[in-house]
Amino acid sequence: MSGWCVNTILPNWQELNQSSISKTLLTTRPSQATYGNYNFMSVKSIDRLLNKGTAIIKVKFSGFALCCIPRIVVEKVPFRGDLDCCMDATFSLDLEAEGIDQFANLRVRTQHLRRDVSELQVGKKKKEVIFEKNTD
Repeated sequence: MSGWCVNTILPNWQELNQSSISKTLLTTRPSQATYGNYNFMSVKSIDRLLNKGTAIIKVKFSGFALCCIPRIVVEKVPFRGDLDCCMDATFSLDLEAEGIDQFANLRVRTQHLRRDVSELQVGKKKKEVIFEKNTD
């Protein structure tokens, strides 16, 4: 189950006004796909569904927008990339191969944060868990 966000990958994202979810799967290798190959749903079409009372829909691609993935699925479908990219697309393809459905809750709209790869902290900082005592 995932939420969705406005897709901000392309420079003209405001003009496109498309989401991070799609009802279709890629038909090419993710590393060779173009933006158009994903067939992202428009924000307008999501708004129409919500106005009709439809909140949860079956999707083929979610783009990892605020996902809740059960442990049993993660154990069955490992996270992998295609030539160091597109982990969300390979995950969607692998779910399909395993016969596992994906759904999006259209009421869960998040914000896509555009970040330069140099800003990411994965693998740069020491792994740690900090427990803080609540003083209330």
